[in-house]
Amino acid sequence: MEWSIEKIINYQSDKLWGEGYFQFGFHDRNGNRYVIDHDNNRLGLLAGDGESFDWSAGIEPLPGSETHIPLALDAPVYLGDYGDGTFIVSSYGNSKIYRIDPTNHSASVMIDGNKLGLNDLHNCVPDLMGNIWIHGVKANRVWCFNPQGELLHTLGDGQPGFQPDIVAWEQVRFRKIFDLRQGPDGQIYVLDSGNFSVRKIDIDAQTVSTLAGTGEPGYTGDGGAAKDATFGGNPGADFDGPWSLSLDERGNIFVGDTQNGVVRMIIRETSVITTIAGRPNPVKGLRNNPAETDPHKLNFPLICSLDYYNGRLFIPEWDGDMVVLKSNLPDSKINLHRLEQ
Repeated sequence: MEWSIEKIINYQSDKLWGEGYFQFGFHDRNGNRYVIDHDNNRLGLLAGDGESFDWSAGIEPLPGSETHIPLALDAPVYLGDYGDGTFIVSSYGNSKIYRIDPTNHSASVMIDGNKLGLNDLHNCVPDLMGNIWIHGVKANRVWCFNPQGELLHTLGDGQPGFQPDIVAWEQVRFRKIFDLRQGPDGQIYVLDSGNFSVRKIDIDAQTVSTLAGTGEPGYTGDGGAAKDATFGGNPGADFDGPWSLSLDERGNIFVGDTQNGVVRMIIRETSVITTIAGRPNPVKGLRNNPAETDPHKLNFPLICSLDYYNGRLFIPEWDGDMVVLKSNLPDSKINLHRLEQ
């Protein structure tokens, strides 16, 4: 599968929102773009003009926001489309999941991790039943809550571990989960970064299987089975292992292989893995040339929060570049975060 570069944006410190988003961005089922300003504790919906916001929520309004919802966000990291016009956001700094209702200009606490002894809440992903899946990076756990915010399931006992084969929820162990996403099949996909692997939570069978990675670091496997591949590691980095995960409407998986400086794709039909963008040994601080046309020449020192929508893969780089890749697949309006049944 061929990918081409549609756009390269060299963001400056003032964050040119109108050209996309920087570090943390998400699309809903209709393709609307949402920005999370992690450093300034705010988020919002980009307006149609691409220069202002229809609404924002957080400590302070985003520039040009028509409506602002005051909300005590602290280091927000993930926005989930709940599918009924409301959204949930994980506030990592204060261990809370908030539900935002833009229509009624209101927000409320949905899950308070402090009261449950959970102080490592990260992504918050709604599934097809309306349950919320949350992971803890250092907690080595995945939690499932019902729509009322009540804890249903805990996967992992907190001890780091790895099972390369299929394992029941009661026995599964993880090691530093960096990302969690829902696939078009309704299942939950886990970037088990400390194990340099991608794993799948089967909600119906209540099992966890390994889709990619051997459990060891490296940069091998392109052109072969994803389960035999290795992903980059750097024991000296703040966050060892790959950082980011996303899926398209066909179930193809994209991994931001951060420590190797590349984006890799796992093809659903064949389970073959390949590098689609980036080059090994990236140079820190070197910005990409906006005129570059070869995805394999891109410089990605720190790939962070991937997002896919409608044939395009958005690749934010922590130092300030945003690259948009375009695939040769036909356009699709299928929502990846919560598909219609």
